[in-house]
Amino acid sequence: MAVFKECAGRFTSACSIVWSRAWLDEYAASLSKYLQGSDASLLAGFLAISSLLLVQELPSAIMLLLLCVIGILCSNRFKWLRPLVVALLATLVATHSFNQHLGIELPRSHEGRSISVRGQVIDLPGKTSTHTRFLFQVLAINESDEYHAKDLSMLVQQKVQLSCYRCLLDLQPGQVWRFTVRLKNPHGYASWGAFDFEKYLFRSQVVARGYVRNKEAQELLAEPGYSINNYRQDLQRHLQQRMQNTPNALGMIAALMIGDKSLLSQEQREVFKKTGLSHLMAISGLHVGLVFFLVVTLMKYALMPIAKLFYWQPRQNLVLLPGLCAAYAYSALAGFAISTERALLMLTVFVLCRLLSREISLLRVLLLAAFLLLIYDPYSVLDAGFWLSCGAVMIIGVVQHYRGKLSLLQLQPLLWLGMMPLTLLIFVEISLVSPLVNLIAVPIFGFLLIPLVLFSLILLQLGQEALHAMLLGGLAVVFEWLYTFLAEISAWSLSTYVPGRGISTLMEDASAWFYPGLLLILWAFLARWRVRHMIFLAGIAISVLIPWKLEADQDSLQIALLDVGQGLSMVVQVSDYVLVYDTGPAYPSGFNAADAVLIPYLRSRGIQQIDQLIISHADNDHIGGLDRVLATIPVKHVLTSRTDRVARATSCMAGQSWSIESVEFSIISPDEATPQGSNNLSCVLRIEFADQVILITGDIERRVEQHLLSDPDLLKADVMLVPHQGSKTSSTQKFLDAIKPELAIVAAGYRNHYGHPHAEVVERYNNARIHLLSTIDNGSILLNFNKNGYTVTSYRVAEKRFWNRQKMPN
Repeated sequence: MAVFKECAGRFTSACSIVWSRAWLDEYAASLSKYLQGSDASLLAGFLAISSLLLVQELPSAIMLLLLCVIGILCSNRFKWLRPLVVALLATLVATHSFNQHLGIELPRSHEGRSISVRGQVIDLPGKTSTHTRFLFQVLAINESDEYHAKDLSMLVQQKVQLSCYRCLLDLQPGQVWRFTVRLKNPHGYASWGAFDFEKYLFRSQVVARGYVRNKEAQELLAEPGYSINNYRQDLQRHLQQRMQNTPNALGMIAALMIGDKSLLSQEQREVFKKTGLSHLMAISGLHVGLVFFLVVTLMKYALMPIAKLFYWQPRQNLVLLPGLCAAYAYSALAGFAISTERALLMLTVFVLCRLLSREISLLRVLLLAAFLLLIYDPYSVLDAGFWLSCGAVMIIGVVQHYRGKLSLLQLQPLLWLGMMPLTLLIFVEISLVSPLVNLIAVPIFGFLLIPLVLFSLILLQLGQEALHAMLLGGLAVVFEWLYTFLAEISAWSLSTYVPGRGISTLMEDASAWFYPGLLLILWAFLARWRVRHMIFLAGIAISVLIPWKLEADQDSLQIALLDVGQGLSMVVQVSDYVLVYDTGPAYPSGFNAADAVLIPYLRSRGIQQIDQLIISHADNDHIGGLDRVLATIPVKHVLTSRTDRVARATSCMAGQSWSIESVEFSIISPDEATPQGSNNLSCVLRIEFADQVILITGDIERRVEQHLLSDPDLLKADVMLVPHQGSKTSSTQKFLDAIKPELAIVAAGYRNHYGHPHAEVVERYNNARIHLLSTIDNGSILLNFNKNGYTVTSYRVAEKRFWNRQKMPN
């Protein structure tokens, strides 16, 4: 099979050690000594590479090399320097690799221009109802155009991420195509709480993103040779044909069989996240370990009748090696994802030590595997999955070291509590039902569903189509029922918890913990925890789950202009009062800025309720995320100029006003005389605090600006939102002269096709000596007002990391 052919090279070095027992005996002692004496060095190297996650700029490779040479020369005399030398060498390896990738950048003069490229499709294409996305390795650039070929030579042999809108092409891994594409440098939303897409692209070593121009010629130059990815795609299509009527089961079985999560809907992902089962919905270290355990167990029983084989080879050789082979084959089905590579390294180290008749602890295996993985692939340190899998194994190892072997009933709550800080750091929320759900789901998946899924695959390969179809049909029913059950649990109000709401809401949070606390007490009784263990674990839970963010100052105002691309969303916070102005755009694929940016920002600030939601007008780039906001976060009041498009909303009209503490809010437009038009009807919000005025203008155009000039006193402001993302239809000179702001902030998307903010508008603000900040350059912009003035915090400055490429204005 192609699976075994592909992974044979990775497996050869692991299994070659068994051929000569004499060789094993010769090096057994030295390996054991190395493993025991190098823990400090391995830990130092691991921590050194991990620390690069915190730096804004990578250290100088020349300086690191010089320090390495000095350290090596001194380490013979001062042995305590050896861990430091290993740390420097590990950092040098990672820095060199990262710098190589950072040195490859698409020239800005070629962004958005049509380029003819020849390249190969790699990995499985991901398909939605409107788009096909795939990784494309560039082999050549426009051979007929010497200028392009020379100027873009840095792209050759590099990966780019392409999308094809309403693509009719049958893309397969390994195919060689000629496309006309338009590319731009990697970018993503830069905002607190949002997924760092630039980090994801950097980890995937993608140097540019773009799309295929369907109007241009597309030529298939070569069909693929058969590989694991082709085999995975064949299985993907087979499952889609067999399971058209069970979409929920289709996504889950595809994730478990071939590690393909592209068929999981957004709703399914939310359900799995809320129930704490996301780790089960892809081939991960847990799955690889389960396959290894199952095969080893089966081999033990299968070899019992033929015990004479043990005279030829030790029993552990005949049992462990087939298990390791099965683990490699299953990892190949997942395309050797990062979590499976970590598990394979751990299993390989474990098997080698057992073959050498040497004992090694789980923590030492984890440390060695993590270090080797980071040296082999430094980019894996950027993976959340790497940290989650290593964290889980570390907790299991610590528990095993201090408590010995535990049952799943005892281990699961310990694992949940131990992973709580890391889960909170990555996902900003915690599943309260995770311990109970995992206690039931892990055995069901591990010992029933995953083996049955793999058994159905074996039946398919053996040509037993009827049995395969029968088993797959039964599994589809089971998975559909299971998903329905999980969806019901995820709908519970106590299924998840987002800490950080403030000290005044502590009693609310404590009452919400009554039933989970009762469950943990019952669990402790059943698992026979000792009182001192319960107190220690309760301390961990309290330290993490009690709100970790103090309330905002009473005499302060905070305004965040969020980076939602080409659209608008703002969050205004006064103590516990939260006002959201617009929700950003939504797209036909189902992706929306509310899920990607607005809601994560609110969660990162510990906000669980919106007191006032203002939808300025009904254009998609302002109203697109409304449904997701209303479905996700409680909203007290909604104000809009388009009550026909927003349910249970009140119409915003000039003259409306309200106050929160010392902050005054007022609507100054539209009124009955406001010129008509979707943009012109935008709700214009005026905020006054401590003699400072902020003007939020929506998408008003020059006719409304002229209309507002009838009362210029209302327009004077210290800070203003640039109307209509900096369009030429707004920001007239008279309007700016009336406002006279110190600071203007503009929300616009990187390389948006409108060209916002327009060069003439930018020049107008510059000539008026108005400081202009854009989300293109700065990401989300946070303004903190107090009685003495205000401060400005830019996400791309405050949170910059070495993988972020600073954006230039359009």
